[in-house]
Amino acid sequence: MPHLKMYRLLPDSEDDKAELVNVQLTTERRDGLYRAAMTSEVLDAGLPQDEETVFLCSYTFKEIKYHRFQRLVYVPGELLLPTTAAL
Repeated sequence: MPHLKMYRLLPDSEDDKAELVNVQLTTERRDGLYRAAMTSEVLDAGLPQDEETVFLCSYTFKEIKYHRFQRLVYVPGELLLPTTAAL
């Protein structure tokens, strides 16, 4: 079973992160495959307006040491740009 979590990187840090607690998880099974999605709403006014904010979505199978994450970078006034990477 996968472990799904969403984090916000703390300002002035490359590694320190805070787990978001208002995340909605939805799963769907289609043609024998599972699709999972995480959603979290954050008001623009609640984010720093003079710097970018980085969100991380983590997808882990601990039993087989598989970890993927998606990094979302929010810049005030621009759209989120996702990038995917494997650890």
